[in-house]
Amino acid sequence: MAFFNRRSFLALASAILLAACEEHTALVDPSVSSNINIVDVQINPGSLPLKEDGSVRTGRDYPLTETQFNQQLDIALTRQIRARGMNGGTKAVLSVTPTKLALVSPGQSFVVGGRSQIEGIVTLKTTQGETLVAPVTVKGFTDELRAGGLIGAMTTPSAPEDYRRTLDGFANNVSRKLFENLTVGIGGTVIN
Repeated sequence: MAFFNRRSFLALASAILLAACEEHTALVDPSVSSNINIVDVQINPGSLPLKEDGSVRTGRDYPLTETQFNQQLDIALTRQIRARGMNGGTKAVLSVTPTKLALVSPGQSFVVGGRSQIEGIVTLKTTQGETLVAPVTVKGFTDELRAGGLIGAMTTPSAPEDYRRTLDGFANNVSRKLFENLTVGIGGTVIN
């Protein structure tokens, strides 16, 4: 009987993956979040890497100004927050400073695979300036992990579609990290 058979390998791999997971408690206490009404989303410009022509460095051939990105991120976050139906008495402002936009190109998918992502620093304050959530870095990803190799390259969505999915993934993750108790796995992937 082999010491390291298939069952042992699967059990060990499962244990390692489970150990890499962490419980994530919502950044806003549930007793407080039920009384929050986010009345404004502010996107702070100036922290994204830019190309020489002033456009945002995206990782793909996708022309995008920082102003366009900030407006579209504002729309995605506002839509996600409104979907939560938060209409409590404590008026709050969600502030996001985007620091990274990385869209995975077909070439990158071919070599290593991966997920497109947006990273930003998130703060939540009352309209009177009281801090509800101190600045915290949040990452958001597309809804699919691309395999490496030919299949990864062939299944890579168009740059506009990849960008849209990445905006939605970031907005969803910001909302969930702020207000939901989660189990977070390797690379910040939400398991719940």
